[in-house]
Amino acid sequence: MLAAALVALAVGATTTGNPGNRIATATCNDSLHVIGQPPPPARTLVLGRVRLPRPQDVLHFGPRVSPGAPVFVKHGWSVTPGAPVVLEVPGRYRRAVGIAFGRGRLGVPALRLRPCPGYAKPWTGWPGGYLLFKPRCVPIIVRADGRTTRVRLSIGRRCAGT
Repeated sequence: MLAAALVALAVGATTTGNPGNRIATATCNDSLHVIGQPPPPARTLVLGRVRLPRPQDVLHFGPRVSPGAPVFVKHGWSVTPGAPVVLEVPGRYRRAVGIAFGRGRLGVPALRLRPCPGYAKPWTGWPGGYLLFKPRCVPIIVRADGRTTRVRLSIGRRCAGT
């Protein structure tokens, strides 16, 4: 099932922007549909829009599929209706960490999440996760509604100071 989700994401992936600066985009058509599940409480959302793990929540770092290959750490994304949201790996981490979406050894460095309209879904969720070579504390830049923040993800180990 995990492989099917990754293939669906890769096939559904689109890119936007000029050719030198394209950002992969996940749309409403790529999303998961969970019947009857209410939206997450606003107080738990990053910038009031995006559901991500809290820094104290350590994501499971699984086994390596093949020597030298990155490990896939499963954790999808959820967004409330509205303008698209962008998740981005900071430049200095892009050789070690990527967003598991689309093709490429480390997925993509940035992902635009274009949620379904509010009349269709109270929130939109996508399967996905992160690709990395070793457990680490990973900063992710989140952009929503003209605001930007950084969220630290504890992947395979807890981030210091949490």
